[in-house]
Amino acid sequence: PIDAAQGWKVETVGGVTRYAVYGTEAGKRGAFLRVPDRHATVIVLTNDDAADAKAMADVLMARLLAVP
Repeated sequence: PIDAAQGWKVETVGGVTRYAVYGTEAGKRGAFLRVPDRHATVIVLTNDDAADAKAMADVLMARLLAVP
């Protein structure tokens, strides 16, 4: 069997399991979120050191999935 979560950080947000990879530990500059059960993906890439790509991706994913 293939482990689809290998290499991803597995998170549960609003009762939904998602896989995440961030450009840095704090989620700055890049975020890649997947929710396989909902066939949803959000990718945020930026070259702005002050940007919080994780926060941006969280907002987009919440709106996409209607998760509070």
